[in-house]
Amino acid sequence: MKKFTHKYRSDGFGSHFKTIIFAILFCKLKGYKYVYRPLTEVAHNYDNDPLFLEKLENLMNIKPFYDSIIDFPKHEIINGKDVIKHIKKHPDVISKENLQVIRDMFWKNKERKPNKNYIVAVHIRKKNQHDIGNLTKELPLKSYVNKINELRILYPNAIFNVYSQGNKEEFAQFFANDIILHLDEPLVDTFMGMVSADVFIAHYSTLSYVAALINDGTVHFKQCELTPCSHWLLW
Repeated sequence: MKKFTHKYRSDGFGSHFKTIIFAILFCKLKGYKYVYRPLTEVAHNYDNDPLFLEKLENLMNIKPFYDSIIDFPKHEIINGKDVIKHIKKHPDVISKENLQVIRDMFWKNKERKPNKNYIVAVHIRKKNQHDIGNLTKELPLKSYVNKINELRILYPNAIFNVYSQGNKEEFAQFFANDIILHLDEPLVDTFMGMVSADVFIAHYSTLSYVAALINDGTVHFKQCELTPCSHWLLW
């Protein structure tokens, strides 16, 4: 059986995790053996945490389920662009059923407790100096306020957890009894909040995208060049 892994990356966690997920699903589709490439460099380590990579490996929890390139140095590299093109043409590759294997691995090392309230997570991605490429765009905050107001009608008893970066004063539009602001929190905490929500309002960033892939609730995804799952609601 041919052994494949993905290429080395040095950008943010969302891009890393997306590449890993796509590589696993593509190998499964083609009948290849996926070989895991451990994280060696990930952007957005704002606090210079020496355990940053270890925490992200533990968060994904993919490593324990596959052989590593350390054990199998002779392997081939998947062309990431080919995988993306294939998924755009065949979005059923990222069906809810196919993604379940990723979700199962992700939750295997975590205790999943039911939410005490009905939780709607909202991700508002802000640009910063670490951004690469042009995927990261900022929507007017009013767009999110309008979306929250829309969902308040559907979920009148929901709590809205808003995840973003910046000063609290920038988010004055979100001051409300049913909204909790989570600003500049650790990446692991932010990601866990997004994937475990009953409803997730995703921004068009790869971090949002990957959280949406893992989330098994209702996902409202902002249309962009990233291929959406068929079970998501687009806005």
